[in-house]
Amino acid sequence: MFQVASTPAPTAFNCAVTAALPFGGAEVLVLTLVLLALIVAFCVVFIDVGVKQMWPSKFLDPAVQARVAQIQAAFPKLGGGTQAAPQADAVSVVKPATTIDYDQVVATDPYIAGLSVDEDLIHILANNKVFSTVSSYCSSTVRGYAMLSTTLMCAGMCLSYLWTHNALVDPTTGDTASKFALLGYMLVFLTGIVMCGSNGNAVYRNANIALFGNLSTSPETPLLRLHEVGIVSFILLPLLAHGYRAYTLGHSMPNYAGTITGISLQLSGAIAFGLANWLGGKCGISKVFAQKCSILAEIFCVFMSFAAFMQYEFYATAVCANYLTQFTSLLGAAMALPIARLCAKHYKGAPTSFVTPASVMLMKNGQPVAIAGPASALSFDQQNLVIPSVPES
Repeated sequence: MFQVASTPAPTAFNCAVTAALPFGGAEVLVLTLVLLALIVAFCVVFIDVGVKQMWPSKFLDPAVQARVAQIQAAFPKLGGGTQAAPQADAVSVVKPATTIDYDQVVATDPYIAGLSVDEDLIHILANNKVFSTVSSYCSSTVRGYAMLSTTLMCAGMCLSYLWTHNALVDPTTGDTASKFALLGYMLVFLTGIVMCGSNGNAVYRNANIALFGNLSTSPETPLLRLHEVGIVSFILLPLLAHGYRAYTLGHSMPNYAGTITGISLQLSGAIAFGLANWLGGKCGISKVFAQKCSILAEIFCVFMSFAAFMQYEFYATAVCANYLTQFTSLLGAAMALPIARLCAKHYKGAPTSFVTPASVMLMKNGQPVAIAGPASALSFDQQNLVIPSVPES
């Protein structure tokens, strides 16, 4: 994927910095490996969402497929026919009174807390919609909220550290233009701290939990824009900084091939993401299918950005430590192993059946009008209990 040939250290490299470390630079490389492996492990959740939305009949848990079909059958105004044919399930959903008017259903809780990724998708698939971005999924689910915040905060801190160390080993990477890369690594904190508004086809909520309390999800709340500023800056600023350095130095630049490869992969994902959003509803491409492609393109773009940035920042240390070829191979393994786990166990944790009817809140024009089904806690615990309702005093 990236340049792996052994290369003598350029005269500009200050290899004495690496040699003075307790393990000769190996500790920096191991940190990079651990970081990428953790990032990929977290990103498996996002890849899981994208894959199961795109090919539900092959990858979505059969019991979850049945649950989606049950909800659509119980609430006919939602429509149906876009999901895969489910297996039979003995649990039925009580149909609401015919006098209740609705146009969608959402979770009864402000955050979806399913036992598996599959269950996180039930409500949005029942509405014949999909999550079009990773942020949309993360803002609506407990699992996604935790994954995105943890991943981006970890990545921002570690990449900032790796940039600083790389600038010591290769002083040319600490010039004015390259400092924009460091700024991009730090700005990703904004996306990890400030979540975007939730998806209205999955949950109903007017505020986000934030580190400093809560944040209104009203469109007029300017702080919500920081979420987009953070992730766009994270991808764009280092890409421009690395691209500028490659353009000005040309083939004389150390790690030129690896840098160009990383930039090309990032741009491919970004272009695919933009095209997917633009083509929705055009050229015979449905908006839902375009959104399925959009989240997969976004995952690819961000994933390749992680790999490209770390490859760029560890290169000088790896050359000085004489670990370039070996370490690049290990980098590829750190990327591949968690994905292999996803392919091998994509049903892990998914239910085999549901013992309670679905818990849903009926919506009309974005406002709640009724609730159907048992308490969500009983559904989560798979407890087929009937508990009394406490009368109002």
